[in-house]
Amino acid sequence: MNLEEYKRLKKKVEDLQRESNRAEGKLKGLMDRLEEEQGCTSLKEADEKVTKIQDRLQKLEDKFDKALETFKEKWGDKLDESD
Repeated sequence: MNLEEYKRLKKKVEDLQRESNRAEGKLKGLMDRLEEEQGCTSLKEADEKVTKIQDRLQKLEDKFDKALETFKEKWGDKLDESD
């Protein structure tokens, strides 16, 4: 290895270290925001929270669909009138 190759590799390592530091800082900022806004201290905890919310949403959509169907059965003939 000659001096020029060493300098080139050293610069590359320094550039990659700076890039890594920036990414780490961004990740910390996002994790701080996740904890502040959602009360989650890990991605796993956030993922579990999302799953619970999706399950709750699906149950509410199913409940709404059933209520709408019941409403249509009861009042559908009135809704079709052009009066």
